[in-house]
Amino acid sequence: MSVSFVDVVITPLKTDGVYGDPVNVFDYLIKGSISKIMQSIDHGDFDIGLYTYSDLTIKMSNEDGIFNSDKYSSSMFYYTRDRALVDITFVDEQSNSTFLYKGLINDESTKQDFGSRSRPSSVSLRVLSLDSILRKTIVPGGLLKNGQSFSSALKTLLNRPAITTILNYDESKINPKLDLTLDNVESFSGEETKSVLEDVLNASVSVFSIDDTNTMVVSSRDVKPITQKEFFANDRKGRDNLVTFKKFNDGLQRTFNSVKINNTNVNDPLFVERYGARVKKFDWDFITNPNTERTIASAIVEEFKLPKRELELVTKFSFSEEMMILDPVSVLIDKVSLPSDNAERIPNYDSAKYDQDIYPYVRDGLRIDAGIKWKVTAITRDTKSFLTTLRLREV
Repeated sequence: MSVSFVDVVITPLKTDGVYGDPVNVFDYLIKGSISKIMQSIDHGDFDIGLYTYSDLTIKMSNEDGIFNSDKYSSSMFYYTRDRALVDITFVDEQSNSTFLYKGLINDESTKQDFGSRSRPSSVSLRVLSLDSILRKTIVPGGLLKNGQSFSSALKTLLNRPAITTILNYDESKINPKLDLTLDNVESFSGEETKSVLEDVLNASVSVFSIDDTNTMVVSSRDVKPITQKEFFANDRKGRDNLVTFKKFNDGLQRTFNSVKINNTNVNDPLFVERYGARVKKFDWDFITNPNTERTIASAIVEEFKLPKRELELVTKFSFSEEMMILDPVSVLIDKVSLPSDNAERIPNYDSAKYDQDIYPYVRDGLRIDAGIKWKVTAITRDTKSFLTTLRLREV
């Protein structure tokens, strides 16, 4: 009988920047050892997030020393264990494979345990998400120029061999929401690429993601113009595909109606009066033009001044295999009528049974209509339970 499982493939480095042949290591995987896989924009409450990809720890049996460092002849790593590629896929009962995660082994945090009669030798591989290459590269002086547009700066930052060896680059997928100009790039010299990228993303009111081809994407937070995925709970037509739903909120924690950039402040008086001042500040030395500051601040206020509802859905891998950040979603969550032995309750129309004294009551005080459009802002995949948690934000 076929069963679902999570498959793991490791591709070691042959020389610096050149990878050898992939090796399937599923037989060595210690069951249940892969931590949750998460990707997100707007990653924390009370802040404007840009992108987050989780790092992982994977525990492998190492009785034959295959996962030793390259210093040992038994090792599969003939150049270095560091920066070996790790691919994780989900294989369902019909043998269909779905990509879950690709990362890089970080040898600094990889640890080995010696075995005993009751416990085999093992190694805990620390796997960094592919975007970790942005933390390991710096921005050299002269790479970016004063007066350079945001889009040009982003392309220059990302289209470098140290990065494109790991992540794919496609110029057509670098599309910031605002494409203004950098006034003074002096402070970027010698900084981590990740830090500079975050500054330019914030200024361009954009987010960074990695698509299913491992290609870097810079875009607005707008929902993708594709067919929406439909989810149902308590559906009268029997289309339920949710395990549970949780953490519904009105989105006030991610609302900003007053934005200050350096000495330029922009707010929406109507929304300040209604929801109270919710201020976000940026101190940037790479933007000095007051008109540019005002344009950016106005765009951020427009994006975040209105509270937008958020919700988390939990569903099986099989219903969420192809879901990506900013995908559109519709949700129908209906109320449930249950019997009550309280004869004083008034029966719900079309729910009470004729000639019975058991009257229904409604469980769950919230109904979500399928006409509301949502977008995916976070995806967490649990490789132990084969469940996916989708965090949604109202469009």
